[in-house]
Amino acid sequence: MFPEALPRTVLIVEDDPIIATHLSWLIAANGYEVVGTADEFEEALAIAERKRPRVALVDVHLLGTIDGITVGRELSNRYDTALVFVTANLDMAVKGITGMKAEFVGKPFSDPEVLTGLRRAFDS
Repeated sequence: MFPEALPRTVLIVEDDPIIATHLSWLIAANGYEVVGTADEFEEALAIAERKRPRVALVDVHLLGTIDGITVGRELSNRYDTALVFVTANLDMAVKGITGMKAEFVGKPFSDPEVLTGLRRAFDS
């Protein structure tokens, strides 16, 4: 008997509701399960605690006092969640993230770029 494939679950952490809605649609339309969307740190951790996503798609610049890099670091450390960071300032984000394995997608992004980042995160 073959073991069941691991679920392809994704948490979206994005504070722009239009982008979050689009990402939810895109991800679900391509066979992934969106386990939740959050727009800030505490909400993201609460969803991750309950749903244990394998990958999180995280906007680097979130509203509030805690940025997406911190959210990603906590998701990775606490739940071993693979990360795809989305950012308008790709160079700064790549330099600012140390000690974490992550994929990066620049804003504005194309749907294929997001899907490639997700595939790489699931394969890591």
